[in-house]
Amino acid sequence: MKNTISFLIATMVVICLFSGCKKYEDGPDFTLRSVKNRLTNGKWGLDKITIDGQDSTYEYKEVDFNYEFYAGTAFGAKPYTYSQAYTYNSQLIQIDNGDVIFTNNGNTISFQPYSSTYGSYSSYSPIFGSDSYGNYLEWDITKLTNKEFWLETVIRTDSSSMKVVMHLTKN
Repeated sequence: MKNTISFLIATMVVICLFSGCKKYEDGPDFTLRSVKNRLTNGKWGLDKITIDGQDSTYEYKEVDFNYEFYAGTAFGAKPYTYSQAYTYNSQLIQIDNGDVIFTNNGNTISFQPYSSTYGSYSSYSPIFGSDSYGNYLEWDITKLTNKEFWLETVIRTDSSSMKVVMHLTKN
């Protein structure tokens, strides 16, 4: 009887601990991989982008976006950095580097570019840059698995706003 009660208490503790493991809205429900391992383990490509609920992927499919994230100070002084490359018809258009900033207990991410080769960092990428007020875009992370990275934000201007949802997948 004592063993049964101990087992039930241990089971309830485990259930209580793991019922709150879902960090991001769309998952995963449970993972043993850290955010660092999921984010920095490989290159990410743009899979889908919607603007105000309308699929806008076709507008970005001609340009091949590749994002790579690094732990440590690969390029800058922050704990995480990124590098992105854009190609069009297999020809390199632009390379950007910058810092990755996590806020809101790791649920929000922003990208702060500091170097660019072949032009301006905001000219091609749907993910980087700033709003009309000069603020860096902050993205809510809704899913981060080993193969999927989903982000959403609202971009505001003086007269309107638009919700942007972006899905990246491992290449």
